[in-house]
Amino acid sequence: MPTPSATIKTIPGGAFWLAADRAFRLGLGFVVSVLVARHLGPAGSGLLQSGLALAALLAALVDLGLEGVLRRELVRSPERSGELMGTAFALRLAVFLPAAAVFLVLFSREAPDAGPLLGGLLALTVAMPVMLTFETWFLARGSIRVNVLAQNAAFVLGAAARAALALLGAGLTAFGATAAAETVMIGAGLWIAARREGVTARPWRFSAGLARSLLRDSAPLLVTTFAITVYRRIDLVMITSLVGESATGTYAVAVKLAETGYVLPMILFNAGFPFLTQTHAEDRAQYRKALNRFFHAVTWLGLIFAALLTWAAPQLVGLVYGARFAGAAAPLALYAWTAVLIGQGIVRSQWLLLENLQWHGLWFAISGAVANIALNAVLIPRYGTSGAALACLASLAVSLYITPIFFPRTRAVWRAGLGAFFLRPPPAGL
Repeated sequence: MPTPSATIKTIPGGAFWLAADRAFRLGLGFVVSVLVARHLGPAGSGLLQSGLALAALLAALVDLGLEGVLRRELVRSPERSGELMGTAFALRLAVFLPAAAVFLVLFSREAPDAGPLLGGLLALTVAMPVMLTFETWFLARGSIRVNVLAQNAAFVLGAAARAALALLGAGLTAFGATAAAETVMIGAGLWIAARREGVTARPWRFSAGLARSLLRDSAPLLVTTFAITVYRRIDLVMITSLVGESATGTYAVAVKLAETGYVLPMILFNAGFPFLTQTHAEDRAQYRKALNRFFHAVTWLGLIFAALLTWAAPQLVGLVYGARFAGAAAPLALYAWTAVLIGQGIVRSQWLLLENLQWHGLWFAISGAVANIALNAVLIPRYGTSGAALACLASLAVSLYITPIFFPRTRAVWRAGLGAFFLRPPPAGL
């Protein structure tokens, strides 16, 4: 097993490829999303984004909360990779089929005029966690470059198709077909790359005993992931129901711009997770210091990002999306501040996993999701899309700064999150 000093040497290379991947996707994806939004307008864009948000909610169930647990076990027991991969893939595939059926029923009720073909195509995107099982294997091995290249091939093809469709004036169904095709291509690209890298060196097989073990460990993470997805995506679905598709389109623009602030925290933790895993087991003092530095970094990067985006919101929306989307400026100025809270949430989620406190994370996520749904129901009818942004901020604050107080074992991470605003040293018990 590599030492912490050896493991940390892989972080710069992994961080480079993850940064390059996110920067490339962010840049190309943003340009293409602008073309699509301008072409479809607020109503058409709102319907498409609402459908994709509903698919993301169900995809969170298909994920089964396995990503973190599977990566941890692949790092700890690489000799069991065939059994781990085969079991995880089979479990997710089994859940995908009923989840897709549920999506079709719900989408037909939410958008009765959209047509069954668009619904069927978007239902295929619910399979994304099945495809990303291979990504977990790459991340556990530190093979970031191969993973990035494999996924970007599909991403570039999908982006090119969406741009062409927007320029040619295509309808909504064509964009649904592109989303479905991109999901399949990502899976195919990762499978081909994984085979070349040796993912099948140990034959895949399903183990009922391992399945029970994985599901037992991942159960709180499943509910946590679903609850987090609820308060990151349910607002789009509720705006469509309570206000209309045009409002959803303008709000989706604000969310798209604000979510660029989540990229760097995800890069840091995907690259640094193996090091934290090693130091957690071998050098607790170094682990606490490293974790606290992550808290400081994501907090202040988020604050700087949010302040700049709030200041530039009206000009940025008008410049990028045009006058039809002017209503996105107000929710954007509010939603930008979620970058601070989401960044801290990413750090805390990894702390919970390494400390085997997933059940505590479950209550944090549930409290945030319940608060989000309740606040959306109250604030959206009164304040429209700005109300949805406020609901998102408040629900994240409930999850991060209120619920952890009630659990003695999580008060240390609560203090670390608050202390990050003042660059304080790691608290005892972290």
